[in-house]
Amino acid sequence: EKGIEPVVARIEINYKNSLRGGELFVCKLYMQREGIRFVFYQDIFRVSDGALCAEAKVTTVCTKDGKINKGDDFATLLEEFISK
Repeated sequence: EKGIEPVVARIEINYKNSLRGGELFVCKLYMQREGIRFVFYQDIFRVSDGALCAEAKVTTVCTKDGKINKGDDFATLLEEFISK
């Protein structure tokens, strides 16, 4: 409704251990704001033994009405989740 669109600018993934079909896993996520960027850090753990299977860093920027902006409106929506 506000015309805010987060867009993925970069993804980095480090695969550590395999997951097989049917295995349960847990994803843990935290995020930080770095200037106009919002960086999401995600770790995926296998439930059976707690092994780290993958770690990812997803960098996003925000657009509003089709133009890159500072992301202040997006930050307001997510402020309770942003690590400081």
